[in-house]
Amino acid sequence: MFEPKRSIFAVLLLINALITTSVMASLFSPGLVLAKTKARSQTPESICEHTLCRPPQTIRLVMDDGRVFESSFAVENPIVHKGWVSIFPGETLLVEADRDGNRLVNLRAVKQMRDPDRTLELKFWQDKGKPDMSLKVNNPFPKAMKYHAVMVLPESDKLYKTSSCPVSAGKIALERWPHAVFELLLFDFRLVEDDASKSRCKF
Repeated sequence: MFEPKRSIFAVLLLINALITTSVMASLFSPGLVLAKTKARSQTPESICEHTLCRPPQTIRLVMDDGRVFESSFAVENPIVHKGWVSIFPGETLLVEADRDGNRLVNLRAVKQMRDPDRTLELKFWQDKGKPDMSLKVNNPFPKAMKYHAVMVLPESDKLYKTSSCPVSAGKIALERWPHAVFELLLFDFRLVEDDASKSRCKF
């Protein structure tokens, strides 16, 4: 089944518009309809002149009922934009980050591992023949890392918040979903003390 979906470029620009118009609280509701808000006048081409972008691609996912969902992008799409990291099934990403106190800032996607001490490694995949999804996050920093995550489902134009677990210092964490996820958007990366009071898996 082919389903053309909104490009990540449009999603990221919408998020930026939402943040700058002070309606971030709406994002944390169970769902956010994307179609009703117009993004600022940027183009994928203009963004990709200054940041690493993914090439056009086709996403195929096994749905809960066994159907195969398929959607294609005809243009390049940014991997990181305005501090938000997007990842699609089948991708492994390298994202460098600088520290500003305990905040991770100036996030940027890179093609190769240049500085392991400040490079996040993210891998997102679907189990073969099943709808189940996994995200692996490698934290290179000397403190535990937390972040927020929202997901886009294959047959929806909404963003849904999803829980995420802290990633211990210098360790790898694995997240799992029992259903197909078209895309994950990760943001608000920060470092915390690695103690039990902050180890809960939540949004």
